[in-house]
Amino acid sequence: MQVKTDIRKSDLIRLNVSAVPRMKSTYITFFILACLTFGFLLWSKGLPESSHKLIVHLASSVIGGLTGLVFGFVFNVIAVLSLSSVKNGVLGEHIYTLTPEGLHESTATNEGLTRWSGVVSVRSMGSCLLVQIGSCLYHIMPRRSFESSLAFDEFIAQAKAYWQQAQIE
Repeated sequence: MQVKTDIRKSDLIRLNVSAVPRMKSTYITFFILACLTFGFLLWSKGLPESSHKLIVHLASSVIGGLTGLVFGFVFNVIAVLSLSSVKNGVLGEHIYTLTPEGLHESTATNEGLTRWSGVVSVRSMGSCLLVQIGSCLYHIMPRRSFESSLAFDEFIAQAKAYWQQAQIE
């Protein structure tokens, strides 16, 4: 099975928006940032003298953790968008071919094979098929690249079947 797709910057944004909340590292980062904020508040203001001040410290820590996550996310998206181009093979036309051997990818600048045994996961997320090949590295196949929803679903089923078979072997 084969699909020809045109990866756009909007696909990368959509991937980040949908994947980041599902990543374990997001919650670990939030916890660390909240603890650092709480530690800074203890250092700068001392131990809270009342339960009200403790609640303020805790709420401030949560806000600090969330603020850090938002800034980190925005920085990450800006970095990804500024470093992605057709020249380096991230954006533009991609031809993906499913074979029992693996996922073949061909772009204007590179050609490669990711063996199914090296794939972390295969899943559909919203309007995309995501083939995860590293902790933060994905092949994206948007639904718009397929002739129909049925063709998209069949492609997903075949990719999952090949991947699951490789997990057994």
